[in-house]
Amino acid sequence: MPIAELARRAGIAPSAVHRYEQVGVLPTPERAANGYREYADADVARLRLVVALRRLGLGPEDAGRLARLCLEQGAVDLDLGPPLAEQHLAIVRRRDDLDRLEGELIDLEMTIAAAGRARRTYAVPDPIRVLFVCTHSSARSQIAEALLARYGAADFEVHSAGT
Repeated sequence: MPIAELARRAGIAPSAVHRYEQVGVLPTPERAANGYREYADADVARLRLVVALRRLGLGPEDAGRLARLCLEQGAVDLDLGPPLAEQHLAIVRRRDDLDRLEGELIDLEMTIAAAGRARRTYAVPDPIRVLFVCTHSSARSQIAEALLARYGAADFEVHSAGT
């Protein structure tokens, strides 16, 4: 299969395949008559395993060595035990951090909800009632009403009238 197909099946970019070849994680394949590299299903299996190990935090060399031992010899290198144990410990720490953050988020949401309930329980004072009166109900009282209604907002109940 061509490199693009290998990369697609492994879930990585073709440039990553080249990188794994350069560091020795993936053996350089034979070239076809047309000069293109030809990869096999075994390369897909190795690359998928390496990618999974890399996601767990192993370096490329350690991931490649472990994948090679697992696929070729059916054995696991005992030197990889400590790095795997470190990964387990890192996962536990991350899980603890996420649990702590979730608790803080719940506390924050409860505080916000309580503040909203407390704000609604306060008695809102009655608005100040204002009546603007002018002679013959000319524009002066209506202008005054409009200005106070606009700039006084909910603090005033405004009306206008004329004599």
